[in-house]
Amino acid sequence: MNQLKTMICCLLAGISASLSAQQTTTVVKDFRLAGPFAITTPYQTGNVDAKGRSFNDMTLLKGFNASESVKEEVWSGDVLPSLADSKAVGQLSFGINNESYLDGRLEVKGPKTYQIYIDGREAGPTLKLSPAHQHVVKITYLADAGAADSIHVSIKADKPVPTTATGKHLFSLMDVLHGKRVTSASLSPNGQYILVNFTTSDGNRSTSSTELRETATNRSIAAIREVPNGCLVPMPCCYAMEIRSIK
Repeated sequence: MNQLKTMICCLLAGISASLSAQQTTTVVKDFRLAGPFAITTPYQTGNVDAKGRSFNDMTLLKGFNASESVKEEVWSGDVLPSLADSKAVGQLSFGINNESYLDGRLEVKGPKTYQIYIDGREAGPTLKLSPAHQHVVKITYLADAGAADSIHVSIKADKPVPTTATGKHLFSLMDVLHGKRVTSASLSPNGQYILVNFTTSDGNRSTSSTELRETATNRSIAAIREVPNGCLVPMPCCYAMEIRSIK
């Protein structure tokens, strides 16, 4: 019996070692950097907010996601940028161009407080990514004034993972599905106006909008702002009419 147990343990150890040997580590060296931006912490008389929820450094990161209008620059280095006289928040991002299904793990070492986002959603270290389009990984970090926190980002998977910091990606099916498209149009009886219905998709959701335009100039006169498809709340809550004056 003891010999059988020993054989089983050796077999399991061999399988584990074999699987570990098959793992490949891809070190991410190039990023797109947004920030760092100075932040001011609120005056605190305790460690909970008005609703009794705990308030800490991670709370400052929640909800922060650099918009497309924020200037980014290509960055590489071993020490995270910080501000000399203020606590700051910054964001590193890079793209993953996997040509097949990716099952791996993202490891971030260095910053004391950080949050991972994948394709705009809060995520953990586990990577399960489809090959349909480029996936964008963002690491939001918090840095104390004058901090010199190190940064080391790597991906463990069964094969090397192609990453990029250029902000560009290969054309894919998702690019065909994304964007704003005309779904229908109705012409007024006198031919002077046209009512155009649009559908806009960003991969996570689809929204609808309608515009009234002049046929001669294509000038937008009135618009129903974009709302999520499938909205079930009463109309005044779903739609906001924006009327532009006719000149």
